[in-house]
Amino acid sequence: MAKKVTYDFKFPGFEKFENLVENSTAITGQIVFSEYYKGLMKDVITNDVNFAYWDHHDGYSVVMNQADRFMGQLVYDSEFKEVLDAAKDFLSRMFR
Repeated sequence: MAKKVTYDFKFPGFEKFENLVENSTAITGQIVFSEYYKGLMKDVITNDVNFAYWDHHDGYSVVMNQADRFMGQLVYDSEFKEVLDAAKDFLSRMFR
């Protein structure tokens, strides 16, 4: 029976998260998941994990999905998203 591992997440702050998303986005606007997941492993998941770790441990897709959902929920529930959406709306109206 495989040993059960608990993975803990931390909020790295909005600036780090926005940088992570920006640095993981291709010129076409698509997310480059290898870069995004690398950032989640570095700045969100508190366990010492990297791509090599997952070669010998189960749960890669489950943990990455949960880390992504963790960050998405924090950002969605914050006023940060509301302010950014208002700023984008303002800019789109001003510079049509």
